[in-house]
Formats: sequence, structure tokens, C-alpha cells
Amino acid sequence: SRACFGTFPCETQQTPYRLSARTLILMARKTTASLLLWLSASGLAWLAATAGAGEPGPGQAGDSHENASQIIAIELNRAEPVPEGCRLAFLIRNRTPRAFTSLQWDLVFFDADGLISGRMAVEAAPLPAGKTSVKLFDVPGLACDGLGRVLINDVMRCETKASGDMSADCLKLTAPSSRAEIELIK
Repeated sequence: SRACFGTFPCETQQTPYRLSARTLILMARKTTASLLLWLSASGLAWLAATAGAGEPGPGQAGDSHENASQIIAIELNRAEPVPEGCRLAFLIRNRTPRAFTSLQWDLVFFDADGLISGRMAVEAAPLPAGKTSVKLFDVPGLACDGLGRVLINDVMRCETKASGDMSADCLKLTAPSSRAEIELIK
């Protein structure tokens, strides 16, 4: 179909009615004003409906982490074949104020069909506070092109000098992502 600007009705009659540029501008302004009014009313309704539905405010009970940005971001950055299997490169951003002396993950590997193809425990520490690190892990006996997904099944050990064992909290702090063709989940 062709666009009809400035004619009314479009392609329905032999002699279209021509609108002046001034009339078109006034119609556009009126339509824009109506649309903005509708959007602002809808936006206010949405804001009122969702207020308080998200994170708890100051002084309210909620997550034990004071700041939602305090995470351990774990990115599966690359997978490369090695003679023994597959080498996985992880980019780890410790966005917490804690220096981890131990961080052990229980990793489960799935093939492209979703079947479990292996399991391995890895140690990702030391992780200094606020530091980005790269960690390489060789997965023996598994070809990279046969991997479809890696699951961070559990945090087996998570310790800091100041707090000792934090294993229960570390899985909550973990934020997985992937740049590789292999998905990383928790």
C-alpha cells in the first residue's frame, strides 16, 4: 500500500480532499497532546500500581545485601578446544566490598540436547574486593562444540577473611552471563 500524506480520504475516492499544511500541523499537535496526556495518565497509573512492589525501602525487611549492585558478575567469556577437552575462560567482576579467599563452584555441564554430560568443582578465588579477574578452567573429556549449557549448581565454599564462611549468601550474589555460544546459568 502507498502512504497518503495530506490527502483525505486516501485511495477511496477519485477526488481526494487536500488538507493545508497548517491544518496538518494543528491535527498533529492535537494528536500529540492527546497522546502525551494519555501516556502521562497511564504512566502515573503504572507507577502507582508498582510503587513498593520492587525492592524494600530503607528500614524494611528484605534481602540481606544493602546494595543490589553488590554482586559477583560471572561471564563465560570464551570456550576454546584444548587437547584434553575444553578450556572455559570466565571474566569475574567482584563488585562487593569483600575479598574472597575461597570461592568454589559446583559446575554441571549439559550437551546441546540438555543432557548432563559432566560435573566439576572449581576454585575461583582469590577474588580481591572490587576487582575484575580472568579465570581459566579446563574441562577434561568434553569437547567445546558439544557443550550447550553450564550450570553453577551450587557454591560449595565461599569465604572471606573478615566474615568466614558465607556459602549461603554467595549463590545469591552470583550473577551469571555468557558471551560464548554456551549458556551460563545458576
